[in-house]
Amino acid sequence: MSSTETTNRPAAPDDLDGEALLEWERVIEEMEAAGRLDKTDRAMISIYVRTWATHQVASRHVEQFGPVIKHSNGVVGENPFFKVQKATAVMLNKMLNDMGLTPAARGKGAGSPDAGGIGEF
Repeated sequence: MSSTETTNRPAAPDDLDGEALLEWERVIEEMEAAGRLDKTDRAMISIYVRTWATHQVASRHVEQFGPVIKHSNGVVGENPFFKVQKATAVMLNKMLNDMGLTPAARGKGAGSPDAGGIGEF
């Protein structure tokens, strides 16, 4: 990029770190390469990467202990982290679709300026 060009790349929030920051960089690169990035996307991307980080923590816990666990009262039931994993997967899919970063969204042109941008979640 030449010094006369401006970038639409939003700055990452100062408090992002770890998995959220890694995902920030990855998704910014994807959106930028697809021509779908604007500085106004910062809030949506921030919500997305924080949800991603939560999903990763829940997924690691489910991987370690399984989707069904024995609770402290001795009753076998669903691992609470499995509930978080499922809920965040739904949210992530919606956000990725809104940002035009799923195969289905790319096919429909979602996330492009002509398609109304990022949309609601």
